[in-house]
Amino acid sequence: APAPTPTVPNATVVSSTAVTSQTTTTPDGKRVQTFTVQATATTDIQKAKTEGKTTVEIQIAPAATTTSTVVNIPTNVLQSAQGLNVAITTPNAMLELPPALVAALAAAGQGLSLTVESGNASTVANEVANTPGARGAVVLGTPTVIKTAIKGNTNVTLPLKGITIPADPEAKAAFLASLAVFAIHSDGEKKIISGTIVYDKDNNPIGIKFQVDKFSTFAVVKVDKLVKVITLKIGDTKATVGDQPYTLDAEPFVKAKVNRTLVPVRFIAEALDAKVEWKANTRQVVVIDGAEIVLTINSSKVLVNGLDKTLDCPAEIISSRTFVPLRFVSETLGAKVAYDAKTKEITITR
Repeated sequence: APAPTPTVPNATVVSSTAVTSQTTTTPDGKRVQTFTVQATATTDIQKAKTEGKTTVEIQIAPAATTTSTVVNIPTNVLQSAQGLNVAITTPNAMLELPPALVAALAAAGQGLSLTVESGNASTVANEVANTPGARGAVVLGTPTVIKTAIKGNTNVTLPLKGITIPADPEAKAAFLASLAVFAIHSDGEKKIISGTIVYDKDNNPIGIKFQVDKFSTFAVVKVDKLVKVITLKIGDTKATVGDQPYTLDAEPFVKAKVNRTLVPVRFIAEALDAKVEWKANTRQVVVIDGAEIVLTINSSKVLVNGLDKTLDCPAEIISSRTFVPLRFVSETLGAKVAYDAKTKEITITR
């Protein structure tokens, strides 16, 4: 039989005879197909090293009726693959373990066990709708659930099967640029992950590749550029983010001495999907928003990626909340700010 064709560059594929499978049925009727890589796979792994390959690939082909695919790689096989990437290809996802992770698992005397299943698109869509920063994203195709105890940077590629891609070149490019991955991690974290489109030898898009360090439910999503609109009012604790009402625990105010409007930085930054940290020992607020922004209480200096900038009045703490001048929002967070003097309403868009 001809040697199987690798699906990743510069790889040797482990012979199918070195992978055994067993199918069982659970009491609720699910068909579980378990694939176990045998010690004979070390021959192909050594061949990969001798030929200067960078990856050893294990191709898994479950039956069409399989509900859950389990892949087991024993410790001795994983240890023999040290120095190589280990790729595991299934119809629902491909995982690529880099040499550093393979070495760490081998050093710990660990093998690898993972389970791959199809997820529920409706369930994931509900999670998307309730996740700030992901609202408006559309779930495409069937989600993939990957369960494994391993932790460490791993490249994952989800196929674009079942997803209609426009034929028009311009529309196709725009569509592919809008694709991302929504992750529901096993620890409860939910987020959008950007990815890279993978093409076949004929330049057809076939997957989206991304990196994670923990495993979860993953879904390909279409993300349009969403405009965030935040409204606040001077002297009022009521605010909105999009169409969602919020109650602030400290209201925006005008500092009469310098005639500047001050607003709560944590609320605005988090509404714009930025991360905010408070460093009590240095009395600094760190905002991660692409750039790292460091504000020091009672100082008009602000660091943006290590570069000094100056606020038109210092950041200060009122009622245990950090306030910054409104201009900070426009100049440092890149948002547009409008102020209606008649209604005292502030509108922030980005």
